[in-house]
Amino acid sequence: MPRSRLVLLAIITAVVLAGCLTDGPSDAPGAGGPESPSTEPVAGQGTWIWSSLPAVPTPRTEVTAVVLGGDVVVLGGFTSNNAVSNAAEAFDIEEATWRSLPPMPVPLHHAPAVVYEGRIHVLGGHAGIPFVPQQVHLVYDMASGLWSQGTPLPSPRGAHGAAVLDGRAYLVGGVGPDGLVTRVDVYDLEADTWSTAAELPTAREHLAVASLDGRIHAVGGRTGGLESNLATHEALLPGEGWATLGPLPTARGGLGGHAVGGLLAVVGGESPEATHPEVEAWDPSTSSWSTLPDLPTPRHGLGVTAYAGTLYTAAGGPEPGLTTSGALEALTLAPTP
Repeated sequence: MPRSRLVLLAIITAVVLAGCLTDGPSDAPGAGGPESPSTEPVAGQGTWIWSSLPAVPTPRTEVTAVVLGGDVVVLGGFTSNNAVSNAAEAFDIEEATWRSLPPMPVPLHHAPAVVYEGRIHVLGGHAGIPFVPQQVHLVYDMASGLWSQGTPLPSPRGAHGAAVLDGRAYLVGGVGPDGLVTRVDVYDLEADTWSTAAELPTAREHLAVASLDGRIHAVGGRTGGLESNLATHEALLPGEGWATLGPLPTARGGLGGHAVGGLLAVVGGESPEATHPEVEAWDPSTSSWSTLPDLPTPRHGLGVTAYAGTLYTAAGGPEPGLTTSGALEALTLAPTP
């Protein structure tokens, strides 16, 4: 790699480390939730209720989480000793028990993942400290219980987001060897081919990316350190380009997001002074944001996924910087009687 690129990568890493390693490691191994669920009514919907579930066996931060079958699977991240993890742990939703899956072949942090037809696809991410963006594409097959190497990303990136729409995984934002990435890489999960979509209008990392209402949403994130958090909300309609939508009410980076109950729920995050408890939801039918009950254990770098109308939030850092938690908390909509 040319010397100029090495210098630039060192600068990028220093900025990211300023956010992820601010306070030094701490460890919160338990779920950390309240003794009783919190509730908040949402007009016309019923009541959203938080509950605390058995803790993630390996507390960590900067993880990704997906649902595979009836399991919430938590992958990678940092452990409390600043080590990069290759752990893959599965929470059986029906049995409320954890088990270990075969570890990822490559330890990764800040690595998004998607699920398609019984397979988990881990798409890029960072390796090590200082952070090094990766092109790696790891595939876990539920039927065989084995990991394999998929077709690599077109170029390295980490701290980005990924979501699936119409059989394609869209990779949005993040950091590459040359800085913030605006290129949107698209992986056809059937054809096993890569292409590109319209570039992201606002370059950023540590953002939330989710699929909802036929569009790919990119919400929040930051351009560098924790003081550069954004409220930007942009959505890609494939074939037509990006549109700017109503901004996130609370600017933050290191957040997670997922579609649940017809809404895009955006959860947690960090700012220089604290982690965020806010849960804010975009309703595409009204083009507006609403507030859901606060996250019981405020965290950043958490995994956020959903299954059968319930939002799951796993692990993450309870304080700004590299701190870890094993919290597993679930937000469910209870219909109005």
